Amino acid sequence: MADIDGHRYEVYPELSKVPNRCRLTLWEMYETALDMKEAVQEQRVYTLQQFFEAMIDPEHVKILPLMDGRPIGLMLGTHSLEKMRVNYVNPDFLCGRFPEAAAAGRLFYLTVAYFSPEIRGMGFFKWFVPLVLLTLADLCDVYVSDVSDAREALKDYVFSCAAEMGAPFRPEVVGTQDYYALIREF
Repeated sequence: MADIDGHRYEVYPELSKVPNRCRLTLWEMYETALDMKEAVQEQRVYTLQQFFEAMIDPEHVKILPLMDGRPIGLMLGTHSLEKMRVNYVNPDFLCGRFPEAAAAGRLFYLTVAYFSPEIRGMGFFKWFVPLVLLTLADLCDVYVSDVSDAREALKDYVFSCAAEMGAPFRPEVVGTQDYYALIREF
């Protein structure tokens, strides 16, 4: 818990179920926060049904931040290789790349992370990111995520924060995907 910029922040890491009172708000936030017109790849991968199922699925790790008692975002991830596929991730590739972590059930993929626009630019992330990195250090040996090119600065911030706090992770780009077009010349 922390008081930042006149607001009370709480984080509930590793929830088994997201409280029912938060689910609809989180879905609405998911729909708007990940509607990124500047990104070529669709960021909203869950249907309403899949999203609500993940909210109560024990194989999905939920990290829920609250501001003044109301949800302001969600981080949702899994150790389940099959459940990684919802995000069009190839778990076979990850198992081949990180066989020890996969065999031990310590490979973790963050399927989605989003936050309310109202907290961007506030001191929240300086407090939140180190807390999440400590939680991830307990959850996994390999943490994998992806980031839209429109939000590349977030990846850089996480990398620098991990290095600064001495988190037991070293950053590594696992793969890239470029989108291209062939445009007819007239």
